[in-house]
Amino acid sequence: MSNPVTFVQFPSTGDAINAVADRSVDAGCMVDLDGFGVPLPEGVVVDVIGLEPVVVILPAGHPRAGQDRVGLADLADACAPAGFAPPGCHPSGSVT
Repeated sequence: MSNPVTFVQFPSTGDAINAVADRSVDAGCMVDLDGFGVPLPEGVVVDVIGLEPVVVILPAGHPRAGQDRVGLADLADACAPAGFAPPGCHPSGSVT
């Protein structure tokens, strides 16, 4: 007896979590967990099964280029114009 696997792409993590919660799918596997840390519906568990390396690509003249490690907060000013704000980093003058 075969047990076919069907892959479904959901538009968001929340949609995938809801599909598992309502049992319209048996399981979900995500690379990006955009809702990580949000309360899960009853009966749904999230387990991290692997970690992807995250890299930054910088021009040779960038002040952080060549460093072994670069923290997200170190790049906040450079990334803000693109709309990226690392967790815990806020534009100056903002209060949350």
